[in-house]
Amino acid sequence: MKTDGMTYFDDITFVQAGNPEHHSASCTKRMFEGYYGIQFVYEGKIRISVNENPPEFSDQPVVFFTYPDAAFSYGCPEPGTFRSQVHICFSGNRVSSYLSGGLLELREKDLLIPVRKPHELLTLMRDTIGCMKIPDRYHRALSVLKLDEILLYIATQADTVPKRNSKYNVRMQELSHRIAASPLRDWNFEKEAEKMFLSYVHFRHIFKNVIGMSPWNYVLECRIRYAAEQIATTPKRISDIAFETGFNDKFYFSRKFRERFQKSPSEHRKLFINP
Repeated sequence: MKTDGMTYFDDITFVQAGNPEHHSASCTKRMFEGYYGIQFVYEGKIRISVNENPPEFSDQPVVFFTYPDAAFSYGCPEPGTFRSQVHICFSGNRVSSYLSGGLLELREKDLLIPVRKPHELLTLMRDTIGCMKIPDRYHRALSVLKLDEILLYIATQADTVPKRNSKYNVRMQELSHRIAASPLRDWNFEKEAEKMFLSYVHFRHIFKNVIGMSPWNYVLECRIRYAAEQIATTPKRISDIAFETGFNDKFYFSRKFRERFQKSPSEHRKLFINP
């Protein structure tokens, strides 16, 4: 008897998916009964804990897994901060293969997996959600294949994250936090390299390996994020915010802003204007 090859993909049920942007919603002891989730925070800050474990924090792009029989508490770590997050939740027999194969780790500690190329994962997850919305068997099968690809991608990211005891890992992470806290500062990375007894070339290579981008690209990323927050929370003119964040050309600022957020600065502001 012939069977439809598409039945191979019937062992996954997609429960929900979404991509809330620039929000500050939080949850306390939330349970994910009967399903698992991939949660990718690609912008902003996140605080998370599972059960009674101490909270973990990040202001970098990170992914974490949610799963049944555990209480998750997560949200923005402080008032006035926001995050953008995309999630895909699922259940089914295929999950057991993910678990046994190590693609889906049910962690209670070290929850946050840094993502070195966030735009790649964001595109992949958005493409998957797009396929999920098309109600035919072909796109359903494609959604399952893309879910496999997402989990493999995350596993690759986890494998390429520098080990915690790497000689310069902690110092580069500390420097990235200082940059994120003071993005408008006139940073001198030659001096930062000297403090670590490194040549600038070696310093730049290690920083990029640990953080995922060069020091100055990271400064640019932090300044764009700062500008987005200023646009959302203050009445300042966009041209003034551009100048404040180091962009003398407002058109160049708008182009870089759109590259980062897929919308113009004025479109971003409209999201936060009360009707």
